[in-house]
Amino acid sequence: MVREGYEPDLISYNTIVNGFGKIGDTSGAIKLLRNMEQKGFQPNIVTYSTIIDSFCKDKLVTDALNLFSEMTGKGISPNVVTYNSLIHAMFNSGQWKEHITLLNEMLVNNCKPDVVSYSILVGALCKEERVSEAHDIVERMTQQGVDPNTITYNELMDGYCLQGKMDEARKILNLMIISDCVPDVYSYTVIINGYCKYKRIDEAIELFCEMYQNGPVPNSVTYNALINGMSQIETFSCTRTFRRNVCSWASTRHDYLLYFTAWFMQAWSYLQGIGTFSSDAEQWVKT
Repeated sequence: MVREGYEPDLISYNTIVNGFGKIGDTSGAIKLLRNMEQKGFQPNIVTYSTIIDSFCKDKLVTDALNLFSEMTGKGISPNVVTYNSLIHAMFNSGQWKEHITLLNEMLVNNCKPDVVSYSILVGALCKEERVSEAHDIVERMTQQGVDPNTITYNELMDGYCLQGKMDEARKILNLMIISDCVPDVYSYTVIINGYCKYKRIDEAIELFCEMYQNGPVPNSVTYNALINGMSQIETFSCTRTFRRNVCSWASTRHDYLLYFTAWFMQAWSYLQGIGTFSSDAEQWVKT
């Protein structure tokens, strides 16, 4: 561009800085930032936020904070994108107190947290086993006009499952559905896994069937949770529950993982001496 006689403007510089960030070349972005300053360009919030986010993704939190201080020292006010990058980095690096400090700073500076800001906080609280506080944050979000998204609800459900509060986790899933927030495969799988972990296998199977008929397609993690749960129990009732729930629709759905799960359940019951065995898993599901 320069060789052709064209001088880059601020938009051009920011576009190139963004490109450096996307390929993970943070040092290149910093060099360009200094080059901008030498040529008399004043970097703006987009320039700084892009590089701060790049530092955060590289886990260079100290460098990100230093650049943040440089930015604010020049009178450039951070926006919600800047804060979210730093808050997420603090959370990932285990700097809980600094995480909360930044969130409070946002509020003091009249920078309204968005769903990303709140979701990070909800996740952090749940991992600290402060699930009731996390639930309060979700309620506060809705009161302030910020709608929780799938990630927000997933973090909260995960927190309840980690504490064994499966009924509360299921309530959150139901709340998602009535709030028109579409559950994803993780939403169902985290509860199915929780049910299996606490040996509530019948409920895990019922939710799996609900997921399979109405929700997202189960993945290998979902099936593994069911298989692991089955391997830890000493009753055949869950096998009957599985057959009862799938018999009305499995004949029209050729899902090999489903049949493998059915085959495993039959094989397991046979080894336990509480069932018969056939290698034809599809036929077993239908009968």
